[in-house]
Amino acid sequence: LVLAATMYTQGMRKDRPMRGKLVCNEFEKEKVAWMQRCVHNFLPDVLFSQDTGRHPHVVFTSVDARTQMSSLERHGPYDRILLDAPCTKDRHLLRGDAGSLDSWSMGKLKVSADRQVKWLYNMLWLLKEGGVVMFCSTALAPEECDGVVSGAVQRATGKFEVEVLPLEDRILRMVPALAAEPTDWGVRIMP
Repeated sequence: LVLAATMYTQGMRKDRPMRGKLVCNEFEKEKVAWMQRCVHNFLPDVLFSQDTGRHPHVVFTSVDARTQMSSLERHGPYDRILLDAPCTKDRHLLRGDAGSLDSWSMGKLKVSADRQVKWLYNMLWLLKEGGVVMFCSTALAPEECDGVVSGAVQRATGKFEVEVLPLEDRILRMVPALAAEPTDWGVRIMP
């Protein structure tokens, strides 16, 4: 939402036309409508408008990012991608927010981690040269955090030039109550 609001405010300057496109993808059909309502509630209608003679600046898709040929490819290549991958929700299970721990298993964890590796790897194909992917997960299990990044980087070796960037200190300081803990491939942020 911050990115789209920035596109809008910069586009309102008379000396600069509105540029850029925000593509919001949600694979789970029941979450698509929720995402669309949220985004529409926070952004001006002009970002969604097709009657300006241009394509809309905010687009919604509902595809499985594990497949390389998709509408995501049609809207790309991308400068930036945020991948908030669905996980086993182990953190929510521990807090009692999403069922019981009886529904969690190592098998589900492996399937979820493998799916996330495919998504993250496919995001690399959708980037412009010099683009950035930010992978985030609400999982606690290392297999669904650093394990995913490690697996995607391993798959990308020889096909892409991949550099893992640190999360900047200024971003970590934006919310003082967050506890940021470095990991092998990134940062674990706990509220």
